[in-house]
Amino acid sequence: MGALKPTHTDAAIPWSGLQLVTPPHTPAPKPRGPVLKKIVNLPFLVLSRAARAVQAREEATMRARHGEGTQGDDFHDLSGVPALDVPPDFQTGSLTAAAGEVLTWAADGMDMALVDLRTEADFDAGHAMGAMGIPLNALAIRLSELPPEGTRLVLYGDEAKTAARFLRFRGLDDAWALAGGFAAWKDAGGPTKA
Repeated sequence: MGALKPTHTDAAIPWSGLQLVTPPHTPAPKPRGPVLKKIVNLPFLVLSRAARAVQAREEATMRARHGEGTQGDDFHDLSGVPALDVPPDFQTGSLTAAAGEVLTWAADGMDMALVDLRTEADFDAGHAMGAMGIPLNALAIRLSELPPEGTRLVLYGDEAKTAARFLRFRGLDDAWALAGGFAAWKDAGGPTKA
């Protein structure tokens, strides 16, 4: 705040014995780069969070009807479980990534999660080290178990490409299908757990 300095020039207002002296005007810095980007993307961020809240509510309803998707729940009876439906006009770029490319992402320290879409028995027989086991037929009701936005998801198993497209439609834009599945992961030297 500026300093107060006595003045005797304003005789018309006898009680105004002080005047505010302000420092030279310094313009505020203009928003650049990341700040402007945050401002522009704010509506999308808010909508994304709202969509996640709606999605969590839908998942809670499905879990109440069909269980948690763990052993003992009946996922062979898929009546009422939502299919991985995506409108035919929903466009995405490439959905697949080669095993070597995924290993490079991991070596570069990218925030990434592997998701095994195979059956529980196949998962128990062997899977990529650190992979989450979510059977394909339970994916629609277990979306809340997936890592948060900003984490690259790499899916493998039957219909991994369909699942990646579904996840992109649901707002997880960094979802990829592992080309060649678990076999390609092993062939490329990816770490596994039996």
